[in-house]
Amino acid sequence: MRRLTTAWMIIALLAAPALRAEEHEKSRLYKTLGFALIGTSAGEAWSTEWALRSADVREANPLMATNTEARLALKISTTALVFVGSDYAHSKGHTRAALWLRIACVAGYGYATLHNLRTAGALR
Repeated sequence: MRRLTTAWMIIALLAAPALRAEEHEKSRLYKTLGFALIGTSAGEAWSTEWALRSADVREANPLMATNTEARLALKISTTALVFVGSDYAHSKGHTRAALWLRIACVAGYGYATLHNLRTAGALR
């Protein structure tokens, strides 16, 4: 779990300059969704690991089933890709697309977190 916390702190530090750049052009909602993206992604990664360790739950993807590092690397890299990709789209004038990408990912990660917790029996 310590590796997971360290990895998300590194992502937050790497993402901080992107949040500061061009602040006058980005709405509060867009910046808030950037933080929500990182938070919900971290919650999803944590809930996955917690469910796999604490319940009779198994990973459906056979490539990720036995390798915790691969699972975390994939989750971290996809979050970083969405964060940087949405910033790039925003900087090119595709503000709505960037906003909706972040909204969709926050909703997806939130759903996955709730699913993991429900599957592990934490939510009844």
